[in-house]
Amino acid sequence: HSTNKTGKLTMRNVIRSASKTMLKRALRLALLRRRTRRTRRLARRTLLNINIFAINTMQNGIIKLKRKSIIGLTFL
Repeated sequence: HSTNKTGKLTMRNVIRSASKTMLKRALRLALLRRRTRRTRRLARRTLLNINIFAINTMQNGIIKLKRKSIIGLTFL
């Protein structure tokens, strides 16, 4: 892998977009069937994955974006 600035930028963008889609999926899952136990468990697992994802990719903005959404999603 090349370590030039453009490469880093694109990687960051990829990571950011990936985290956004993960959040959207978790949100949709949680909101779709809030009451069924299966989906709740699934949503929780997705949230955990997002958390790990955030910790693994210490990129600027991602963590902030996550914390906001997770606070809302934890209580579903």
